[in-house]
Amino acid sequence: GKQLMQIMIDYLTNRGVLQMFGTVLPHNPGMLNLNRRLGFTLHHNHEEGVVEVTKNLNPLKYAWQRKRMYPA
Repeated sequence: GKQLMQIMIDYLTNRGVLQMFGTVLPHNPGMLNLNRRLGFTLHHNHEEGVVEVTKNLNPLKYAWQRKRMYPA
């Protein structure tokens, strides 16, 4: 899992993608720990009953891009 995630992070970073975002079930400690180790920010969304994970990959170039980013 870690190797595949790192490949995806590297691929997206090299192509200029600004951010990765995902949703993890709170009772999946393996995936939550993997995301922590890879530098993702975790936010518990109690309303939806999930954990949202976010990792910024590249810096913003334009102010308008900030509106499209998930909170990290």
